[in-house]
Amino acid sequence: MNICIFCHDAYMSGATLALYDWISCDKCNNYLIVLPHENRKSPFYDLNNVRVVNGHYYMVVKDFKRISFIHKIKKIVKIIYNLTYRKYYRKELEKKIKSWNPNIIISNSFTILDGVEVANDLGIEHIWHIREFMELDHQIRHYNMKKVGKLAHKSHAIFISKVIKNYYVDKYDFLSNTVIYDQVKVPINNEKRKYFANDTIRVMSVGILQPNKGHLEAVKIVEAVKQKGYKVQLDIYGEGDYRKELNSYIMNHRIKYVNLKGYCNNLDKKRKNYDICLICSKNEAFGRVTIESMAAKNITIASNTGASTELIENKRNGFLYSLGNIEECSNLIIDIYNNYEQVDKIVEDAYLIAYKKFGRPIYNTIIDYINKINSI
Repeated sequence: MNICIFCHDAYMSGATLALYDWISCDKCNNYLIVLPHENRKSPFYDLNNVRVVNGHYYMVVKDFKRISFIHKIKKIVKIIYNLTYRKYYRKELEKKIKSWNPNIIISNSFTILDGVEVANDLGIEHIWHIREFMELDHQIRHYNMKKVGKLAHKSHAIFISKVIKNYYVDKYDFLSNTVIYDQVKVPINNEKRKYFANDTIRVMSVGILQPNKGHLEAVKIVEAVKQKGYKVQLDIYGEGDYRKELNSYIMNHRIKYVNLKGYCNNLDKKRKNYDICLICSKNEAFGRVTIESMAAKNITIASNTGASTELIENKRNGFLYSLGNIEECSNLIIDIYNNYEQVDKIVEDAYLIAYKKFGRPIYNTIIDYINKINSI
């Protein structure tokens, strides 16, 4: 089967990494990956059954959040580029795709329209692989919502969680839809972890630095733990426009036990240095960080929102707390610290769930869905 996939960026963002994880396991089908612009460092070039082409387009969405001046300039440049060159490059791209003769076209994010537009032009079935809460999480939306509604009516949809499905099926009328959880690489991990060395509670928080990811809430939670007389350390991994606000809070409150670590490309190795992974997102679409935490045998604590409630059964494979309740979560961390001998079974169960449920290849499930669409 020939499968053409449009990406919303040319880098290894969460969505693109999830795509790579399932494609790299599939040796039976052929893929044409369309990147918005050329990036020879992309790992897709290293896969034998993958061809990569330059789509010559940029993702442009409306921002609700405050953005930097540089970001505004880049956005204006992208809009001008799309208006000036998109039609010309679209014709060239459609010729390449048509000659490749794909059985399906997939858009790897709901933020881009190029994939569904090309599919409609060529008369090929289209799937939107919907991975994000646009407005609720990233604080972005499409400029032309009426147009998106019409395109959705001509498309099928794969949702990466039930909560994402429930959100979008109330908004758009897709031809058909299904829920397929993302595949996450889960290595064999037989290590027996020891927690709270030197009587210190070591906490990590991971993700792009933006308000809805809840990093400030994580800071306030460990601040409350510290105020109750416990030794605690929080390291935050990620970059984003919210870094300045986080740093200001840390400096103004003279917090010396919280560190902004920036972007890290070897988090798997870092995780063994932490006891707890704290996930305070307001609207987690899936929770790749959650699965990676479970796989690394970190004690996983997440807010009871979004897809976290689909991944975590409270006190079985992790812990849930009420979003925004600093006191509840800080007390939960202290209770875990004081009763750490009860954590071993929860952590082991979490690892097994991550390994068996989310570590398995998903390409067969996706191929089955494509066959079902093409047989209608």
